[in-house]
Formats: sequence, structure tokens, C-alpha cells
Amino acid sequence: MKNYLFIQHFRYSDLFDYTIDCDEEILDCLIPKMSLQPLVENAIYHGIKMKHEFGNICILGGTYDGENAYLEVHDDGPGIGTEQLEEIRSYLKDGKPGEKTSSFGMKNVNARLKLEFGYESGVEIESASQDTCVRIRFAMKRQKGETS
Repeated sequence: MKNYLFIQHFRYSDLFDYTIDCDEEILDCLIPKMSLQPLVENAIYHGIKMKHEFGNICILGGTYDGENAYLEVHDDGPGIGTEQLEEIRSYLKDGKPGEKTSSFGMKNVNARLKLEFGYESGVEIESASQDTCVRIRFAMKRQKGETS
């Protein structure tokens, strides 16, 4: 993720800055490849670029319940309207796109997380003006295949 953000920041340095703040305990957790990239890409293209002024992206990670790990991608773009937000949530739940939904990357990430870690894992999304948060939840599988 650091490399992807470095490249995008180099390309769009006049549009956004970013921070990454993850707890040490989740840095060796396994997640399917390309789980964060589509979410960060959405933050850039649907959040920051739509803001039409300088913005920020923040990736946060930690364990909040001792069993699962969470990674969040925040952007301070204009947010997602209520109707479109509900369509995206519904699309993540049942896989049927709505009129305003084209979140294929987010849906694929959601499906892969559920396949790898079970039904309780997946993608959640919240949005308000100047704070959209896409959160992934997954079981804490370590490099050696252990679960904590």
C-alpha cells in the first residue's frame, strides 16, 4: 500500500496528502492481495478528486475486539449521498447493483474477505460530509497460519 500511495501521491501531489497509522500487532496479519488498493483508489477518485481542493487520505489499522483486525481508509472528500450509500451497502450485502452503484472493486474485496475469513468478515462503509470511511474486518491470521 505504501508503494501505491507513494506513486499516486507523486502523480497527484497537488491534490492530496496521506498518512498510515497501523498498530504493530496487525502488521504481520495475512489478508488477500489487493484488498486495500481498490479502497484507496476509490478514496482518490470518488473522494479527493470530487472535492476539487486539497484533501487527505488516512489509513488506520488495529484490533478493537481482540479477535478481529480492522483496516480503515478515510478520505475528507464531499461524502456519499444517503441514497447512494444505501445502494452500496445493499450491493455489498446481496451483490445486486443499483442504478448508482458501480463499486466492483469494493464488492470483490468484500467477497474475497468473506471467502477467506468467513461471513463475519468483509467491507463496511460510512460516510458524512468530509469523512468517508471504508472499513475491512478480518480474522487475525498470522504469517505462520496461526489465529490469535
